[in-house]
Amino acid sequence: MSSPQTPKSETSQQLFWLLLIPAGLLLGFGIIILPWSFGWEGGCLNCDFEGIGYSALDNLGPLPAFNLAPGLITLGVLLLVILNSQAWKYTDGY
Repeated sequence: MSSPQTPKSETSQQLFWLLLIPAGLLLGFGIIILPWSFGWEGGCLNCDFEGIGYSALDNLGPLPAFNLAPGLITLGVLLLVILNSQAWKYTDGY
């Protein structure tokens, strides 16, 4: 005879989803912002090749978004890893 399973706590599942969605959004926004984290502070890099020379690699550097993107990515991944490590509680080990 199998024993009856205890019902899952609704508040813990709601907390799981309330943290899962923002964690995914943080990671997504961090990845979207990442291309704008590096560049040339003068504006349109492709428009100003004459002023900066043919190879602009020497003029590339971190932009103001550089401070935001790695933090968003790290926080998003950290939250997703923590939530994933706790997900077994909601699936009975599977």
